[in-house]
Parts: sequence; C-alpha cells; structure tokens
Amino acid sequence: MVTEELYIIAIELGSSKMTGIGGKRLADGSFEIKGLAVENSSAFMRNGAIFNLDKAVNSVKKIISDLESQLERTVTQVYIGNGGQGLHSITKTVSRRFDAVKPISPEDVSELMNENSNMDLDNLEILEAVAQEYSVSTQKQIDPVGVLSDHIEGHFVNIVARPSLRSSINDCMKQVGKGIVEYKCTPLTVADEVLSNDDKRSGCVLVDFGADTTTVSIYKGGLLRFLSVIPLGSGSITKDIASLQMTESDAEQLKVSYGYTGELADVEGELTAYTLSDGEIITKRKLADVIDASEMLQEPQYLEPSLDAAARLGIDKEEVRRHVKENPESKYFIALKNLPYTKRREFDKEVSEGIAAEEAAQEAAILKAEKEGKSA
Repeated sequence: MVTEELYIIAIELGSSKMTGIGGKRLADGSFEIKGLAVENSSAFMRNGAIFNLDKAVNSVKKIISDLESQLERTVTQVYIGNGGQGLHSITKTVSRRFDAVKPISPEDVSELMNENSNMDLDNLEILEAVAQEYSVSTQKQIDPVGVLSDHIEGHFVNIVARPSLRSSINDCMKQVGKGIVEYKCTPLTVADEVLSNDDKRSGCVLVDFGADTTTVSIYKGGLLRFLSVIPLGSGSITKDIASLQMTESDAEQLKVSYGYTGELADVEGELTAYTLSDGEIITKRKLADVIDASEMLQEPQYLEPSLDAAARLGIDKEEVRRHVKENPESKYFIALKNLPYTKRREFDKEVSEGIAAEEAAQEAAILKAEKEGKSA
C-alpha cells in the first residue's frame, strides 16, 4: 500500500512582504522545503493588519498559485502565521476549590483552561493561552495532574488582539477559496525557532524588528511571561533616510548597505556612502545619526503628524524632531520657546488633529476591509 506524502503549506503575513512556503514531512519528522513564494504586502498590510482586502486576496492567490506550480499539486488549505499591532499579553488567574482532598485530574486542568479562554475581555480576542504554572495547596506545579489537594489555581498569560486582526484574514481566505488549518502566532513560532530551552529557562528578551512593528517577548523559567507589539519598525528608518531627499527604494538600499549606528559607523566621518542628485554627500557618520537605534526607539507615534504640522506652519522641522527626541512622553510643544505663544498653541492643535485623523483613517480602513469581506 502506497502512503500519500503529507505536504504542509504555510503563509506568513508581514507588513512588508507575504511569504508562502510548502514542503513535505519526512519519515524522521524533519521538513523538506519544496516551494517558496514571496509577494510585497506594503500595498495592503499596515502594522501587521490587512487594510485593503482586494489587494490582499490577489496576493494570496498569487502566492498559492506559485506554490502549486512548484509543488505540482493543488493546495486546499494552509497554516497562517500572523502578528500585528495591538498584539499583547495579559495575565489571568483562575481558581477552583473542591469539597475534599482529591487527586487533580486532567479534566480539572481543562476546566481551568476553558474558563480562562472564555473570559470577557471587552472587545479583545484571545489568540493563544500560555499556562504559567498551577498552585496546588502550597506548591507550584507545571503539571499538577495527580497531586492531592482540595484547591487548584491556574496562572495564564493570554496573547490578545482586536477580533478584526484575524477576522480580516478569515474574510481574505474565504474569497481566495482556501481553508485555514490553524493559526500560528508568529512571535511564539519565532521564539521556538530562535531560542533554546536554556535561553527560556535562564531568562531572556527576544526583540523581533519588522517593517512596521517591533515585537518584544520576555521568557523566564522556560515560559513566556510578557509580549507586546510596538507600532515602530525598520520602515521608519527607511522613511527617515528618504527625508534626505531621495526615493524610498534608494533609502532602503542605503540602509542595507551602510546601515551602521553609533561607534560601528564611519568613525572618521569622511567616507562617502551616497551622493544625492544635487551633489550633496551623505557620509556614513551622517547616515548613522539618522538611523541611530536609540533615536528610532524614542520616536513616538506623533512624530510624523508633528513634522507635517511644522511644514504647514513654516516651523523648523529639525527643531521639532529634536524636541520629540528630548521629550518622548509629551506630544505638547509649549517648550518650543522661540515660537510666539499663539503659534505654539496653533501647532499643538494641528498635531492633535493630525494624530486623530491618522488613527481614524487606520480604523476606517480596517472596518472597510471587514465590511467588504462580510458582503462578499
């Protein structure tokens, strides 16, 4: 009897690119890659979420078509990996007391997990639930089954996000006509591949820089303790370099070729990295000043609206950028002392309106994608 080979297809949704991979499971449990397809996703993904459903559908269809050609077989369902802005962890404790001392059963543990998964999170959805440990009597156990006690308390770290994060993917795959085998939370999958068991036990922080977002995960005692996705990624560096009057494609190439920071940059400061169309020379030292990591991590969400407002009101953009760097927790610009008071207030008002408009546009794009998916 000939056993049909098991092929696995997975698609990972990123803010800059969508990657599809296909292969077969070998007898020893390893995985042999037989197909790979990549599509640019910046036209329909922002901060890890779909905002243009039609373009997302077309790109997924192209990915699957390419994989089917390479694998010489039809794809009917796929694994989906995703992260995205708004993804974060929250902790929850669930307890149960029994009438008498008894061995903790697998059913008891399952009931705790179900209660945790079914809790009301006020418009948030649990994507993954990670059991931390269980308190049984005065002991803490990773596996409490069989331990004698009249009480059990489960501690969980739940990875949550807005329901729209995955509902838009569901709508996309429905229009593509392919099923979803299972969702994989990308930060957890990355950690499993990058970190060793010793890393997780001793304690470590894993930082994954994406195009639009940066994911921070903390592990200790072999378990995930904290996770958060920050809406800031390497694309921010490219945009900052492009502000030196060049195209984003040239800025990306410059970042990749000469993208050092701090002491790793051109210490002499004279070696040419790039010559602009007007003849201006960008040195590695100057480039490092633009993409310095500490500056990047301090640039808050309101930087771009602030620079836009500065341009409209004729205010020095570099002074605004310096103020943002020095005052990362405040979006108010009363500290710009060289401006008349009325203009400072006008600037604050413009910045606030710009932030509100940007947030409203992002939310409207997500709601539109959901609506289009449901009406399809």
